[in-house]
Amino acid sequence: MIQTYATNSSYGLFERIQKLDRYLRDNISGPYASDAQELMSQLESQRQMSVKQRQIEARKQEEQARIQRERERRAQQQQQAAQLRNDLTRQLSSSSRYRSIATVPSATAPRD
Repeated sequence: MIQTYATNSSYGLFERIQKLDRYLRDNISGPYASDAQELMSQLESQRQMSVKQRQIEARKQEEQARIQRERERRAQQQQQAAQLRNDLTRQLSSSSRYRSIATVPSATAPRD
């Protein structure tokens, strides 16, 4: 009965471990204690693998979130730089001094 429950994956792993642990505490010297202990070792191995997989997944999600934050930060910096360029261009274009410099042909410009 306990073996059927402990190996039934439709029950949560934690629940199966708890039930098997209670069985072992109550039947430490019972005829099926060694089988139950072996089953407990298997479930504990599964639990450890599950924990590792969750940790790996959590690290992946953290890394993806970090990458997304970095992309957003770069996009914001690019927006700010573009806004500053626009502001500077607008300010300079209203300056008569800038307009006169911008319209004078360059001395280094190629001549025909």
